[in-house]
Amino acid sequence: MKKIKRIALVLLALVIWTAFVGFGFIDGFLLRPITSKNNSDSFINATQDVVDQEFVGNFAMTLIENGEVSQEYFYAQQGNVDQNTVFPVASISKWITSFGVLKLVQQGNIDLDTPVDKYLTRWQLPDSDFDNNKVTVRRLLSHSSGLIDDLGYSGFAATDSIQTIEESLNKAADTNYSDGVAIVGVEPGSQYLYSGAGYTILQLLIEEVSGQPFTQYMKNEVLDPLEMYHSTFQYQDATNKQLAQVYKENGEVRPMNRFTALAAAGLYTTTHDLANFFKRKCV
Repeated sequence: MKKIKRIALVLLALVIWTAFVGFGFIDGFLLRPITSKNNSDSFINATQDVVDQEFVGNFAMTLIENGEVSQEYFYAQQGNVDQNTVFPVASISKWITSFGVLKLVQQGNIDLDTPVDKYLTRWQLPDSDFDNNKVTVRRLLSHSSGLIDDLGYSGFAATDSIQTIEESLNKAADTNYSDGVAIVGVEPGSQYLYSGAGYTILQLLIEEVSGQPFTQYMKNEVLDPLEMYHSTFQYQDATNKQLAQVYKENGEVRPMNRFTALAAAGLYTTTHDLANFFKRKCV
């Protein structure tokens, strides 16, 4: 029971983040408890109060208790938002991508403790002061590979051309606070360093090992088998779905961007599909 509740809280935090990513955020909302009462009704009521008073944008939340959906809450700036409304979910993409990587492990196609370069032909880690052979699949998954890119991808405008995976790994063009280079800068395995580029490397790994485009592999091996039919890593598919509009903090509409780094930041999904994923894989 404790395990289930703990996992439910993790999913809940992720789903809340889904609604806020890219919207312009309110100060300190996730840094403090929104209610002192330890029950779902109080949490939902407190969330509604915060959203009504401070939030700009579209919001979808699913609360899971004991492995089942217990409550849902939706808020729409304009139009309608429900459990099948599609949101861009930024780094939650990494969570889903990790299951795609583990599927390759399950199939015997890769080993978690093999250097990732052994699987790559289109791109290799650049030389550094550290041993690239210590950059394993496991360490990329756990952000302990020693990569120091500090990448958060902002994506490309819908009308702009986007980089190839290899170009992005050499120097990502869609980042505002990093040099965008995927290189090992600390001893692999020595510490946790959040790495967007690590998951872009895993995206390349999936393509090279499976022989499929990343988007097709994830649809075939993860999304469809888990009945996540409203989810996609393809920008064009997302625009054809019930896609939520995103907003800036001042209420202006924010354009939807495209991503090269799909594994790290390119998933579009719904609270219904995330709950489905959670119930099928985490409980």
